[in-house]
Order: sequence, then C-alpha cells, then structure tokens
Amino acid sequence: ELTVSILKDIRNLAPIAVDMVDSIVNGQAVEGMEEYSLAELTLNDALQGNVKALFLPVEQVNKDNVVALCVDNGFQAYDDVFRDIPEDQRPPKP
Repeated sequence: ELTVSILKDIRNLAPIAVDMVDSIVNGQAVEGMEEYSLAELTLNDALQGNVKALFLPVEQVNKDNVVALCVDNGFQAYDDVFRDIPEDQRPPKP
C-alpha cells in the first residue's frame, strides 16, 4: 500500500560517488559516511556486522511541492508528472 511519495534525486549519485572515490584514493575520510549495522539496514536481526554508508536526502512529495521538487529542477517534465490528472485540476504550467 502506497502511503507517501518520495523523491531521491538520483542525478546526485554520480558526483557523490566521484567525490567518495577521490577521498578514498587520497587517503582522506569520506564526509557524511555513517556506520550502520546490517540488521538495522535490512531489518533482519540474524545478520551481523556493520557497514559504512552515505544516504542521499529524501524529499516527501505532495501536491503542494511536486512542481518545485520534480518539475522546476528538471527531474521530470510537467506533462509526464501530470499526465493522468485532468487539465482543469493541474497547477499552472511553469
């Protein structure tokens, strides 16, 4: 059951990965890395051990911010986001 829509802008993955590799190659700590237990990440208490991870920010999307989060920044085209919404119920096109 879908209870909320989120946006994790995957366009940020490549530059973050490059920065991480650059830090590692140069013997520097990777900023933002945090340690998590495998049980915590997988919701499986049988798994043991820890892993470091860096998570991208997640934005909750709703009718009030969908244009700003998804359309204005170029993540999705306006017509794609609102394709199943009747035109008289759509927000103004930017």
